[in-house]
Amino acid sequence: MDADLHHGRRLPDQSRTLRQPPLSGDVQYDTLGRSPIHLAAASGDCKKLQWLIDSSLGDTELPDLRRGATPLIWATVCGHVEIIKLLLSAGANPNAIDRKGHTALHYALSGFANFLESWSEESNSDKQEYRRLCLLLLRAADIG
Repeated sequence: MDADLHHGRRLPDQSRTLRQPPLSGDVQYDTLGRSPIHLAAASGDCKKLQWLIDSSLGDTELPDLRRGATPLIWATVCGHVEIIKLLLSAGANPNAIDRKGHTALHYALSGFANFLESWSEESNSDKQEYRRLCLLLLRAADIG
């Protein structure tokens, strides 16, 4: 079976999308290997994220030191739709992979599967928000 095919569709070339963190001291990381842009994305802080992007202090493609996760992956794992939209509009690569080879879309769909298992426990607005998150990433990844 062709390794580049998934359900009959050709996957985007991800062999060159895993970036290495900068070796210089330009970026400050916390003890878990996250920079300010990762923390803003994970916490859902739109104002801080926008400030980081506008001031060129927030590289939307910067992988964290521990998992190689980009800010888009952090925002996806934490379920912040507005942050995802902001990152995508700032040019974040939806096909960037972490060290496990996963994209933001992988995490969104994995989370969606878990979400479906607890469907009755979630509010209708939560369902709609998660659906929006998955659709945003599907459109951005341009694999459908």
